Amino acid sequence: MGSYCELYIGRYHVDSFKGHVPSQLAIIFRDTDLVVSQVPYQDYYSDPPEDCDDDYATRYELVMSLNCAKDRLNLLGFTERAVRQQFLDGIEEALQEQNELRELREGVMDDYHESEFHTLQQLQQYGFDGWRRAISALIADCFVSNRSNITDEAYSKTLSPPYSVFFERRDTFLGFPVAEIGMFLRAVIEDIPSEINVILDITELIGGGYYLPDDHICSGTVEDALSETRQFDKILILTEGKSDSRIFERTLRILYPHLCEYFSFMDFGPSKTEGGAPALVSTIKSFAAAGINNKIVALFDNDAAGVEHWKYISSTRLPSNIKPLVLPYNRLASNYPTVGPQGEVEVDINGKAASTELYLGESVLRNANNQLIPVQWGSWNHKTLVYQGAISEKGEIQDRFDAAMDSIESKKTQASDFDFTGLRSIFEMIFTEVATM
Repeated sequence: MGSYCELYIGRYHVDSFKGHVPSQLAIIFRDTDLVVSQVPYQDYYSDPPEDCDDDYATRYELVMSLNCAKDRLNLLGFTERAVRQQFLDGIEEALQEQNELRELREGVMDDYHESEFHTLQQLQQYGFDGWRRAISALIADCFVSNRSNITDEAYSKTLSPPYSVFFERRDTFLGFPVAEIGMFLRAVIEDIPSEINVILDITELIGGGYYLPDDHICSGTVEDALSETRQFDKILILTEGKSDSRIFERTLRILYPHLCEYFSFMDFGPSKTEGGAPALVSTIKSFAAAGINNKIVALFDNDAAGVEHWKYISSTRLPSNIKPLVLPYNRLASNYPTVGPQGEVEVDINGKAASTELYLGESVLRNANNQLIPVQWGSWNHKTLVYQGAISEKGEIQDRFDAAMDSIESKKTQASDFDFTGLRSIFEMIFTEVATM
């Protein structure tokens, strides 16, 4: 008979998967999503299992919030724009197949294909937004009415067109024309109540011996699939130096813990040498020549040297999986104290001296006198026609940042107490670019 894992959005049952967690779900859920609870054994068994205690059995679920699901799906390329286009293209292709079949049979169609053709026409007429409104209403209704055992067929009988049409295509996810669970999930979670979670119930699989309770189910499944498709590869972040990599990695772990396992940062090893923009260009070229399939994001500082080398490497032919970026516009840097031949002047240092340290928040950029640590102007950059500048006391700034992160990670302070504005802007840029690669 076998054991199954069950996928739910809130209380709505989406699908069942026999004997394993499919890789398409293992890449969306993470092992850290596991929630273990005690429930009445009747929820899963007709007779008490051997480990049942006081009429209760152990339930194992992978649970993620809608925001978490949306962030992960976006990273994997399942964006709002992509799923909308997939819906439209899928309907168009299915209708084309039906028309070709109709011509082949000289207009004589059996009842099944006539019904399929009619359903596809209605789906095309009501469009992606109409389809999503219907599905969102179904999921919300299940959640609000506390009905977990509702079936598509029973529910569809209570509906009038156009909504009932969406339940007639039995071989699809509620009429969604592409058989990709990630696409379906991303399409429907946009408009449902935020308190609803996406749940993968793996209780039966563990009870049936397919997995052990302490197995790394998701990461193990993904590791097995890594060689098959780039979708399962980690996203590589290349930076100008090891301090940048350390800063970004710590920030990701604190601000976006649910996305950590999707990224890998360049390891500079024990070397004390900071790479710089020229070294980053060389690394990008090496990765491109090696034919590495991972999505790769290369981050250049928002200073004169960084902009110069970013412009150069962006003008070369790179594989579509490699994206060079300059750190985004920094509001604080738009009027920042500097020291140079003209004395102490506050100027816009975006594109001239805004290194990673300028994105670490004012609290670490201010000295003991509560003054912003100035940028020291250096040499003239003949390519970008601006002076190159560098923040003073770079080491002290990094130390203060590390101390602040230590405090957050040890729960002495909250992440909300620290100014992550600049670092958030960097990651928002990365997430946006990765979603389109």
